[in-house]
Amino acid sequence: KTFCDEVHSSESIMICLQPAVNFITEGFASLWRQGNYPACDGLRGLAMIWVCSFHAVERFASTSELGKELRNAWWPLALPLNGDVGVDIFLVLSGFLLGGALFEEYSSKGSINLPAFYAKRWFRIAPPYAVALLVSWMIDQPGMSKSGCSQYWWTNMLFINNYWPTWCCWKYNLCMVHTWTIAVEFQLYVATPPLFALSWFLSKSLPKAVSFSSASFVLGALAWLVCCCRRAAFVLLEHDEEIVDSQNFRTPYVFTLYRMAPYAAGLCGGIAVHEYTKGHWTLWQWPAHIMAGISTVILFLACLFGGEPTYMIHSPGGAWYGHLWQVSLLQTAVHRPCIGLATSYLLVLATTGNAPRLQAFLAFRAWTPIAALSYSMYLLQYAGWTLLLLPAYDNFIKERLVGASLAAGLATAYFMPVLAILGTLPLAILNFVFIERSSILISRQLLAVRKETALDAPCAPQKVADSTV
Repeated sequence: KTFCDEVHSSESIMICLQPAVNFITEGFASLWRQGNYPACDGLRGLAMIWVCSFHAVERFASTSELGKELRNAWWPLALPLNGDVGVDIFLVLSGFLLGGALFEEYSSKGSINLPAFYAKRWFRIAPPYAVALLVSWMIDQPGMSKSGCSQYWWTNMLFINNYWPTWCCWKYNLCMVHTWTIAVEFQLYVATPPLFALSWFLSKSLPKAVSFSSASFVLGALAWLVCCCRRAAFVLLEHDEEIVDSQNFRTPYVFTLYRMAPYAAGLCGGIAVHEYTKGHWTLWQWPAHIMAGISTVILFLACLFGGEPTYMIHSPGGAWYGHLWQVSLLQTAVHRPCIGLATSYLLVLATTGNAPRLQAFLAFRAWTPIAALSYSMYLLQYAGWTLLLLPAYDNFIKERLVGASLAAGLATAYFMPVLAILGTLPLAILNFVFIERSSILISRQLLAVRKETALDAPCAPQKVADSTV
């Protein structure tokens, strides 16, 4: 009897735990599910690795004598130290996916369900962000700041931390310094539905020759152009050559108006893919090859020179570039918007089948789980340092670098991102499975209940015409 009771008790426990086991199993399985555009997974994974490498290598370059020597030479560490370009890739992807989805919804329904749209965005972004914020407050590591999170956490949750507290001159202890990008993205999410509403209005008000797709594409292109003009006005009219010798661009570096060009380029790309797939737009082959070559050159220059030359010109190895201040100003004004344009164009070619090799590389299945974890990895990258990067560096690597060669320092610099990613991976998986995915499922349930309630609502009594049938 005792044995039977124990068996029965074990079965009951297993039955109770089965939903939790299924939830966790499904969470891990969802890491391998590809979306409608598999090429976006590869691009997102590359962007995440590049940004995390930038932060890890920058830490090494600022705290180690060998790292400082390599940074002064610049070129050996140019690729990882220009990793902030990965933020522009993230913005392109957001504009591409979100713009394409909203454009399709507007095209089919003539309107957008704004409450559902903003609810999805909030549940997708805010809960994992709040958990990372709590972890940041508890750990107090570089780039996270316990004091900053205690005082300014509300600016993060309101997605205004790219404007307040101000970035200029580092007057404040910032909370999760790297999350200004999330504020920029959320502000662009808020502005996207009104842009499509204006496009819809123009397509109905203007002559029939102006289609909804054309109006949307033109408004997206205008947003890209406005960003270019604002950046040019800042460097030419306000600071001129002073930007070469100072950090004047640090404050607008995080402002949405200065960073929205890649998002606008991605939005235009999403519209173009939708129209190309429907057979409404065509792509000429020989201009496409020329544009693909130009886009590749732009991205190659981004790997060498970055989005702006601010970091490069302050190192002895890149000081020569600072003397060409006119070229530096031109790069500051237009290079980052052009990076977004080049990335969006290559993504359009890949997703439409016009760049099969690029599509095969970006759609490789190994990118899928990396892309799925990219948001949590980005949020928790500094927290992950405490698990592996900093202990390994402080206790085993740092003392062995004393008197070591530059080659050893270079190998260490490129090994730091590996430690950072491996340390962040467990936290990212937990945040994705239990928080990020849960919030997405909750938003779907709430929206489904709201939709069912609307459908079940009694219809208003209709007036019947007096005329007989």
